[in-house]
Amino acid sequence: MSKSSFKRATAVALGVGTLAGAAVYDGWARSGSLRAGGPDQGALVVALADTRSPSDVVVVVNGHEVTQAEVDREIDAMLGGQLEMIPPDQLNGVREQLAKRVTDGVVVKTLLEQAVDANGVEVDQDRLAASLAEIEAALPPGTSLADYAETVGMTSDEITREVATSLRVEALVAESAGSIETPTREEIRAFYDGNEEMFALPERVEVRHVLLSVPPEADEATRTARRQEAEALRGKLTAEGGADFAEIAAQHSDCPSKANGGNLGEITRGQTVAEFETAAFEQEVGVIGPIVETSYGFHLVRVDGRSEAGVAPLAQVETYIQERLVQERRRVAFESFVEGLRAKAQVVYPGNESA
Repeated sequence: MSKSSFKRATAVALGVGTLAGAAVYDGWARSGSLRAGGPDQGALVVALADTRSPSDVVVVVNGHEVTQAEVDREIDAMLGGQLEMIPPDQLNGVREQLAKRVTDGVVVKTLLEQAVDANGVEVDQDRLAASLAEIEAALPPGTSLADYAETVGMTSDEITREVATSLRVEALVAESAGSIETPTREEIRAFYDGNEEMFALPERVEVRHVLLSVPPEADEATRTARRQEAEALRGKLTAEGGADFAEIAAQHSDCPSKANGGNLGEITRGQTVAEFETAAFEQEVGVIGPIVETSYGFHLVRVDGRSEAGVAPLAQVETYIQERLVQERRRVAFESFVEGLRAKAQVVYPGNESA
């Protein structure tokens, strides 16, 4: 999945699936702060949000009237499944806090829709189908696009239209901005040198284990028997020409990692219970340490590799930096495009002067 498609999919999965909601999520509404008189009109939007009826006009964009009902729907889409988790006595306050941001997002959305219509931009049907598939894949397992649409008060067709509009906007902005220059090696190196903290790597170890689980309610006799089993297995592993650790794990471990020979991969401090962490970070590489008792039971632990804390080498993160710099250039191009639309637009907030 591309980064741009993943961002769209994530926006939908997080409950900001409408175009205006995605605008807020992806920083589009930051362009809203560029309009003249922003603070006064923003205060007006918040002040009136709780007194308007659904049919009241919130803002007029190049003659297109946006009603309170449309803003409310965008807020509902942003909140998604969180609506049910917000206490009723706090809901109005939350909605008021979102009112200005969402209204700015609706203005941007409207300007963008008007721009793609005016320029006759068509959606690429293959890209639309692929984007919808990626969005559905990003939803929780067993959740269809129709299921998600229902949770935010939309239909599948409405989500399809929103995604289609997003793709049309993407195409128009790309055409307007021209080709985005690929960052040079010097630019990539400069970003790396100036942001080393982003690429810090903690101390980590690659570890395998065999778990003989013991229920929390087990009596002392059961615990003793399980420890003895662990001791016997450790004896087999540490004997001269001892048993293969992966085979012992596959045959005896109660951890799902048994399918990988007990391999837990790389872990860092804070990812496991304290007793296991101590063993993992203090044992020598290749050594079967003493039996470790945790709340899960008894563990046989072997450290297969150790990496000290440090900074990821440039070669390891070069592709990430390049993609990040390209994404930043696309963001700047997008915000410049929106600023241009705003500069030519007639945006009127009833009760206040036009922007």
